[in-house]
Amino acid sequence: MKKNLKLLFCLLLLFSSLIPVIGYGLSFAMRNDANDSRSNVPSLIKNNSFNISFTLEFDDYFTKSFPFRAHFITAYNAVYQTLFHQSGNEKVIVGKDGYLFFEETVDDILDVETLTEFDLTRLSVVLNDIHRSLDEVGIRSYVMVVPNKATLYEEYLPENLKPIGNKDNLDRYLNLKLDMENIDLYNALKNAKDSSTLPLYHKSDSHWNNFGAAIAYETIMDSVNHDSLELLNQTPQSRNDWQGDLSKMLYPAMTIYDKQVYYDLPEKFIFSQAIRSFEDIHIESKNPTLDGHLWMMRDSFANALIPYLSDSWNQVNYSRSFPHDYRDVMLQKPDTLIIEIAQRNLNWLLQATPVIESKPKDVSIQTDRTIDLDVHFDQSFTSGLAYLNAYFTDQAQAAAITEVKLIEADQEYEAFPIYQDNDFEDDTIEYGFSLYTATKLNLESVKILVKINGIWNRVSSTP
Repeated sequence: MKKNLKLLFCLLLLFSSLIPVIGYGLSFAMRNDANDSRSNVPSLIKNNSFNISFTLEFDDYFTKSFPFRAHFITAYNAVYQTLFHQSGNEKVIVGKDGYLFFEETVDDILDVETLTEFDLTRLSVVLNDIHRSLDEVGIRSYVMVVPNKATLYEEYLPENLKPIGNKDNLDRYLNLKLDMENIDLYNALKNAKDSSTLPLYHKSDSHWNNFGAAIAYETIMDSVNHDSLELLNQTPQSRNDWQGDLSKMLYPAMTIYDKQVYYDLPEKFIFSQAIRSFEDIHIESKNPTLDGHLWMMRDSFANALIPYLSDSWNQVNYSRSFPHDYRDVMLQKPDTLIIEIAQRNLNWLLQATPVIESKPKDVSIQTDRTIDLDVHFDQSFTSGLAYLNAYFTDQAQAAAITEVKLIEADQEYEAFPIYQDNDFEDDTIEYGFSLYTATKLNLESVKILVKINGIWNRVSSTP
């Protein structure tokens, strides 16, 4: 029986491969999610000469824009899931009872320790340095990690995905000692899951639903000690009108609805300027009837929080820019700042330099210990600040460095233990340091101090 099904599947693939050619011949309109069109067809002649990249460009164009592309993807994934009970999209995991999960969370599902103990120490250093800079100007700061859906709904994962380790990155992160206050969403959401029949996350989406966001909102307001809306005292309306991001990836030609809940809100806030969607990079809301100014460095999980938070503060600024840029924060001086980030993206905080000016201080570190370590420097000006991004050439040795300070002209500068490689989604942490300063540092005379296993060492190599 299985052999017959596999043969039928192969014949369907063979037959379906002819349909795009027919579609081109009959000039069918193309439908695809990238909004490509026939005007994007690569030219055989470019700049009055033969385009030697034509075949590669055409292959890329055809792959993204052939006729019925979305329908083919949908049909393929539907047949693949029916026959083999697996996902046909490498980014989507098909779970039990209609649950879909994001492939990028697999390491956390398996409890793979993608962050080393040194990485976790560096993470605490980064967050503590940000906290210190904000605290100096009177801004209370908090960090909030949003658990992956699979972290809370592991019972719906496929049987072949079982943990091979003991703890995931979130477990280990929650044990860090931070100066910046932590808003513990994991335990709040877990308790809500255990005590309610309402789901917290969408079945067909990688994000929480409005109920999960309401639990997060109440946890935020309790943590920062701010008056909140009485959301959880309501009985929310439920409508089957949500289109999940994972179902769109798996079945782009189909409209599949998921349940969403809705709360009655005052809706007294306004946006300072027109927005296209809650995905906008910068959003500012104002509510003249209330007090307080909140700033949130956020990702897409905060989309569902925007109506709740904006109805609770006089002003809220939401920023999706990454790396996190704190220059406007320092100018406006909000009462409260929250760094919100998804569990699956925790490593990003060690791959991007926060835009905060490192100001010179009196030298606090003296050491006779030295370490041989070559450093590659890249120094430039960006947006009115000097930016130094440095890479340790011996990555194996540098993996144990948890703090970095620079000394120039008898002044000490705090550097973030981050080398920014501008590819935050590759999940590869490289070791180095970086900082923003008012003026460029003299690399010929700067001294580099690094902390390894709690001991400060001076780097002996010269720039």
